[in-house]
Amino acid sequence: MCGVKGEDDIIGLFEEDQDDQDICDMADTALRNALSREEDKDKCKKGTEAGRDIAKYVLMERANDGYGTENRTLKDEMYVPPSGNNPGYHMLDAENPEQGVLGAGFGKVKAFLLTREELMQFSGEDAPGVTVNERTGEVKFDLNDTDYLAALMEVKELGVFRGGTSGEYAPTDDETMVIGQYWSADGSPHIGTPIALLNDMTRKIVMEVDIDEKQSCYLFPLLSVVMGNVAIAVWHKKFDDKLWRPQMAINSSFPSESWARMGASRANPFDNETNFDPPFPSFPSGHAAFCCATFQTIANVYQTHNITFNYTSPEVNGETYDQFNRKRKCIIREFPTLKHAMAECAASRVFNGVHYSFDGDGGCKVGIDIANYVYENKFLPTGSQTVAMPDMRVEIFDEMKKYLNNTATSGYSPNFCSKAPEYPLPQP
Repeated sequence: MCGVKGEDDIIGLFEEDQDDQDICDMADTALRNALSREEDKDKCKKGTEAGRDIAKYVLMERANDGYGTENRTLKDEMYVPPSGNNPGYHMLDAENPEQGVLGAGFGKVKAFLLTREELMQFSGEDAPGVTVNERTGEVKFDLNDTDYLAALMEVKELGVFRGGTSGEYAPTDDETMVIGQYWSADGSPHIGTPIALLNDMTRKIVMEVDIDEKQSCYLFPLLSVVMGNVAIAVWHKKFDDKLWRPQMAINSSFPSESWARMGASRANPFDNETNFDPPFPSFPSGHAAFCCATFQTIANVYQTHNITFNYTSPEVNGETYDQFNRKRKCIIREFPTLKHAMAECAASRVFNGVHYSFDGDGGCKVGIDIANYVYENKFLPTGSQTVAMPDMRVEIFDEMKKYLNNTATSGYSPNFCSKAPEYPLPQP
């Protein structure tokens, strides 16, 4: 049922765009493969019918959300950087000016199961050094703010380009590089975005932890609703604060140093692509928000943060390569608790030079707050009363700082794998 619903949702969203036909074909193939494993044909037929009914309802419900195929006014909304010298404002990436700015209207999309007022209470505080007039939308930047400057100097040190450009394999002795690559998922070809990565991580955790079928069927739709709302809240805040990325800030503050970031180091880059800044403002971090929302949701369903798991990211699976055509070796990373995964993801964006550490903290707050609110108020199992797990944001921030302060830049020996592990789909 879930597979049929997912495919119908995908086709309903993409079928009018010729450029997205590959997505529809891929969804169709995945569904056919899943259904071919179902031996009970009557059960399969009933599930298919139920899935299609749910998909029709979802597409109808989202038809006029401002981003659907019928009304894409928000998708077409543009952000125009101010002309002249305006330090603090997000500007086009000087090394990739053709990429433009993505998602200026995302933050105005209709929320999922929440009212607009409910969702906006979680958009978070302004970034350090940023003040937004709620009535006029005017933004003022204090680039001498102590917290802002400390974070700027931190990313200047930790996010600088490193690892060289030659060799058969991408370096693995610098753990900060490995972590940055591991969590990248910046729209990497054949890999996707953080949501795709985190959904796959969730699937592996579900397979390894003792969870019944009903809990699994509850977890994934819950997570989808949470993530949809997190995306809206985060992108609203990004284009509210309009804060520039570290590359822009450092080059403006230290023009004589020719500082170069590590960049969003996605695997399998397009031809002639350089590592880049994501094409939208910096605060808060979408990666951190999605990651903290995911693992807080898992903690809420299992009622514990103390879940140990290991995972091989598709970014470093032994088959991918970097922008210098170097193979990335297969690496497994292990996380003692969900908190450690949240913290490492947030730290990874500083290691890549594309975020300040306060971006990660702000993103985690949005993700955790929305995960808890949806779990307790909007997605309740029949006959149940749900209580969210404690907010671990302070502990996550402390753990992130440990990663930033203590991660080795040389002499690191990762846990290699000879082949990327396969995480087979659960049998229907």
